[in-house]
Amino acid sequence: QRASFGGGDTLPASKFSLGVQKCAYFLGHEFSSIITWFIFGGKDDKLIGIIVSWCTGMFIKIETGQYTVDGEVTLDQKILWLAVNAKYSHTSLAVRYLREAVPGSDILELTINHQLLSMLSEIYEQQPKVLGIACYIWNIGIVKQLLELLPAALPDTVIICGGPEVSYRTEAFLAAYPMVDFVCRGEGEEAIPALIEKLSACRFDVAAAGTALDHQEIRGIAWRAGDGTICIGHDVTV
Repeated sequence: QRASFGGGDTLPASKFSLGVQKCAYFLGHEFSSIITWFIFGGKDDKLIGIIVSWCTGMFIKIETGQYTVDGEVTLDQKILWLAVNAKYSHTSLAVRYLREAVPGSDILELTINHQLLSMLSEIYEQQPKVLGIACYIWNIGIVKQLLELLPAALPDTVIICGGPEVSYRTEAFLAAYPMVDFVCRGEGEEAIPALIEKLSACRFDVAAAGTALDHQEIRGIAWRAGDGTICIGHDVTV
């Protein structure tokens, strides 16, 4: 298993506002899951997921602790690699390769047995600027459900997908899931660090990064061109 894969002066948040954040997070993380289970019989939590993630995304930012005077939140440029394993006993080598390839990045390992809202809450708590998701045959179903909720909770997060399940029919995948900004086709040990470097140079502006890739592609990375055209580029094998 390889690694396929604002401005303004800041003001410290008051203890009261931090307490509100924690309460709101608890409600979003625990209470909504319970409501979902009993009302919808645990079969469809998409609706509540969208409502909860939108509300939390609009009104609270967990663990940032700073607010700008113009109402925007100051965030660190955190890079997070997500693995959704089949069991707790499983370990994902892919995200560990990526963590080594991109110094300072973090990993989050969940399982397909997590409730969708719990997964969303754990990712939201991390507040990543870049979220990379490893897509495999055992998790692609729940990953696709998760992708539909992510824009409401983390509208400014750059989403990268990689892995065997998105390395083929990449154009169709990007067309079906417009919230995905980039796809890594094949191993990511070289392609992903190059993409992160490109994003950083563009201040994590996806459109600017896409335009830059129009002029100089990164082998192994599929992207959206400046005019919105999907460019699958060339796959790569390390």
